Amino acid sequence: MPVLPGITRLLLRRLAARRGVEVRHEACRPQDPDSLEVWTVNALHGIRPVTAWQDRAMTPVAPDRAARRQAALLRAATPREQQDGSDQQGE
Repeated sequence: MPVLPGITRLLLRRLAARRGVEVRHEACRPQDPDSLEVWTVNALHGIRPVTAWQDRAMTPVAPDRAARRQAALLRAATPREQQDGSDQQGE
């Protein structure tokens, strides 16, 4: 299945590059995800851990880890002016 382009994908690749994290896209067999940390991304929901694969439960990602990933993505998507509060309305 092809990987579609998108802003969320772009943001995640930039974050990974800054942190020295390798991003790979590979074809998977049904049993492969059992040993991997698998995430799904889209512009509406950001980044979320995959919890099941073909009707099989997967080892869950720690909730705090998922929350940290979502927060990092949100910071990457927010313009710097808004992060430091200098772009507030009325100023």
